Amino acid sequence: MKDDVPQRVAVSDKISKPPDQIDEGSGLIL
Repeated sequence: MKDDVPQRVAVSDKISKPPDQIDEGSGLIL
């Protein structure tokens, strides 16, 4: 589902979530 969500939402979501979650989001976004 994260892939379906727009990048803007993903970025905001990863920043809101703890580093553990950011690892996955940041890896895909960055």
